[in-house]
Amino acid sequence: MEVTKIADMGKNIYSSARTVAKGTCNQVKKSFKNPIVRSNAKNALPVAILTAGAFSAMSLLPNRKGDGKQGKLEKMSGKLASYAFAIAGFTKFFKVPTKDPKELEVIFKKAKIKDVLETLNTNKENIVAYIFMILGVRVVTNLLTKGLDEKVIEEFKPQKLGD
Repeated sequence: MEVTKIADMGKNIYSSARTVAKGTCNQVKKSFKNPIVRSNAKNALPVAILTAGAFSAMSLLPNRKGDGKQGKLEKMSGKLASYAFAIAGFTKFFKVPTKDPKELEVIFKKAKIKDVLETLNTNKENIVAYIFMILGVRVVTNLLTKGLDEKVIEEFKPQKLGD
């Protein structure tokens, strides 16, 4: 393969990725400009903060702090926090007809996507913002977990394995 072909391929991949990223950023910005979406996000924000804080506290679990590596639970804390927020924040973010999960499951299994959107009284912007908040909870939890882990190592200076 010629060098110019490789360079052109790289430029094409870069421009495609950039276009997708710009479109995604614009969609998220557009979603949060909607006043209904902002009020729903404000309703779900305490749940997001609580789940991120609770699951980032997993970094305080005893493990091999001396070698600077996180344990399995610490590595999974972001994923677990995003799952917990997705479940707990659903009723805060959307107007659900019932709080019983079994009834919701029956409603959603029988309905089409359009019917589900009407039942939840929502639109595409609301769903985009909800997904963005789930991803945000995951990122914030991972950052807090790593930060707390570093603080624990710095503060208590545990011995390395083998010392």
